Amino acid sequence: MSDARLQDGFRAHQAGDLDRAEQLYRDILKADANNFDALYLLGYIHLQRGQWEPAERQIEEALRVNPNSIDALFNRARALMNLGRHTQALSCLDKALSMRTRRCSATNAWWRRDRVISGHSIIGP
Repeated sequence: MSDARLQDGFRAHQAGDLDRAEQLYRDILKADANNFDALYLLGYIHLQRGQWEPAERQIEEALRVNPNSIDALFNRARALMNLGRHTQALSCLDKALSMRTRRCSATNAWWRRDRVISGHSIIGP
């Protein structure tokens, strides 16, 4: 989050000033309709307000920009669950879990590689 407006929006969001944060995120999107952070955080505001349909749509739009965001997948699943769209929610959760597992496996593989290179023994699979 390098954009000053995005930083201001995020600070307002963290402080609970959802109206101000929403306006700042919308201003960012006027200039850059594909700003993932603004798209996602605007969807997250809808989620916080219990506005499930706009939350789902907004987070889905963010996922078009960055389909590999585990947080966005998880929160889209939350919105879908609240909309009673359980099959779609489970699909989002499965994708997020799959991505998380791959990242953890990759991190573990790099850690093991570094341990072998540095001469430490490894016990386990």
